[in-house]
Amino acid sequence: MDFDGPPGHWVGSVGINTILCVILLLLTIIVSTLLLWPDLKVIPMLLPALIVGLVSPILLYPISQTLWTAIDLLIRKENRFSTAKSEHDNSDYAKHSTCHLQ
Repeated sequence: MDFDGPPGHWVGSVGINTILCVILLLLTIIVSTLLLWPDLKVIPMLLPALIVGLVSPILLYPISQTLWTAIDLLIRKENRFSTAKSEHDNSDYAKHSTCHLQ
């Protein structure tokens, strides 16, 4: 079985993976800052951020593939619909544009 998507699919899924990982990393830094607020120390803040930064890309890869496939299908569905509609409009125009003069 071939599970490769259309050209550019890998780039889109890596982009989604990067966005999700950055969001998780920012949330980790914000939560660790709030938990350690009066006395901020580097190691207790760096350790969770390092773990999330190393583990989240691996764990989120299947989710980002699925999410990008769904986005890609939505985009292609809209393009396919607009192309089909324009072809339908053109055929209707050809049918109804005959002039009946007497």
